[in-house]
Amino acid sequence: YFVDQRRKYTPRVFAESIVERTAGQNAEGDGTPGLGGFHNDGAMDVIQMVKYIKTQIKKYADFLRLGGNLSDYGCDFDSVNLDDAKICVTVFVDEYYYESDPIFGGTSPTLWKRFVNADDRSIHILCNSSASNDLESRTTGSVITIQQKSIKSIYNTNPNYTKLTTAWGLESVDEFSKQIKTYNKDGSYNGSGKNDSAFNGRANSVCEWGLTTKNASSVTDIDAGNKWGKYMNFEVNNDTPQLQDSYKALRYFCMARNRDNNGDGVIQRNEIRWYLASIRQLMAMYIGHGVLESNVALYNRSAAEIASNDPNVWRQHVISSTKYGGGSQPTVVWGEEGISTGDLGGSYTWGDSGGYQFETFTIRCVRNLGIDSEADLQAVPDDYIVATDNGDGSYTFECTHINEASLRYYTSRELDYADQNSEVNRLYKKFRTAPSSSTVPNTGSAPNFQKLNETVNQYGSSVYAGICPEGYRLPNQMEMAVIRYYTNLFTGRYYPSRTYWSLGNIGYGAPGKDGGNKTGFCFDQGNIALSIGAVFSEARCVQDIRVE
Repeated sequence: YFVDQRRKYTPRVFAESIVERTAGQNAEGDGTPGLGGFHNDGAMDVIQMVKYIKTQIKKYADFLRLGGNLSDYGCDFDSVNLDDAKICVTVFVDEYYYESDPIFGGTSPTLWKRFVNADDRSIHILCNSSASNDLESRTTGSVITIQQKSIKSIYNTNPNYTKLTTAWGLESVDEFSKQIKTYNKDGSYNGSGKNDSAFNGRANSVCEWGLTTKNASSVTDIDAGNKWGKYMNFEVNNDTPQLQDSYKALRYFCMARNRDNNGDGVIQRNEIRWYLASIRQLMAMYIGHGVLESNVALYNRSAAEIASNDPNVWRQHVISSTKYGGGSQPTVVWGEEGISTGDLGGSYTWGDSGGYQFETFTIRCVRNLGIDSEADLQAVPDDYIVATDNGDGSYTFECTHINEASLRYYTSRELDYADQNSEVNRLYKKFRTAPSSSTVPNTGSAPNFQKLNETVNQYGSSVYAGICPEGYRLPNQMEMAVIRYYTNLFTGRYYPSRTYWSLGNIGYGAPGKDGGNKTGFCFDQGNIALSIGAVFSEARCVQDIRVE
């Protein structure tokens, strides 16, 4: 059975037995039957496993040599036929996360900076290693090799940057991304409606998973009595998500990244480590994509996929754990547009006017870094943006918590007119908004996105074009997203940016990749979106603040 099926995790330490034990005698911590054999059905570390395998091989060899009943030898091999005999194990690999230094011991609040964005780690089991005579090279051949990718993060990992002590990180690979495509099992759009945090994805997820009756903004612990077995089916094939059939939905997907660490079958707060990313965490994956490998980025379609005419191939819509506005649907990021947002229903049924129905959604799982797993659900990592209300109508945003590989250069000039993938569409270390919105000149009619930006190009500056005050400029798409999610400064309907869409009329050629004649990015009634019929009467201008 366990040739193909995974076992349920148990914290019980493995011990051999001189008599064969039954499944009932080896019951799990939650009372379900364990696995019978000449052992207590516990968990071994790799050293114990190697010793156990060698002992079992010797016992089996004695059986083959001397004959008799296999059970008389206290042997766990499953067949008397040498060609069929095997011992099947499930390997539980600890996540690539260290609570204390694995070599020297001791703890540090910034230990995470040493193992995120690191090289893969691997373990070789039952191996033969050899070195050259000059000891300059070494080869290793192993029966089993387990390789694991590190947690990725958009945060500043410089150990000398001491202002930052906590963060969050994301996984590299989603093994089951193409198996589960809908937010709810029945394909409906609504979530709990309690997931009201723009940043605290862990609290949002607890609400979405039904582990609390409180809102994300106030919950500190999960309700008592929630059982793993309600949601999880641990003993499934390796290519099957570990979810019960009724919970095989994207909404619960990140739950399967967690483990019943004490084996009692009850979900505890400290066991909720991986969770569904919030809207501001998804936004950070876009803002910080410069430090992420291409396959980890928020939009990670290949060139061949982008060239496809199938929207379900070239588009990538990512569902956040944050509800949309005052409703119950989750907020969705349209990854092919960077950080454009909408509700789940609108993302799916856009085909009513755009010529398609989108059916393949994804999610991203993240976990906290540097925060004790016992911390209550209101404990959140340091935000990657530090926003300060200056009291005069302006805001200052400090972005030094973000890895420098994702930031751009300082400028006191107007940003180039460029697409969302360019270096121009990045944040600088620090910037601020003007104290008030500026009026866009109206020469007979309010300009649309392309006309406004062409006018700025003509004058070489939004100041000379009569839009921004001296020393300020139009924001790029990322700056506009930060203003949207960290302030309430956008009070009108439309505000322009300097960023056009690489797959729209300007970057791709009319009528654009999706045929919608879309040009560039603007603020549109609460969303960062592509302008279609938008015309602009006001703008919110920004300027970089030099950081030495």
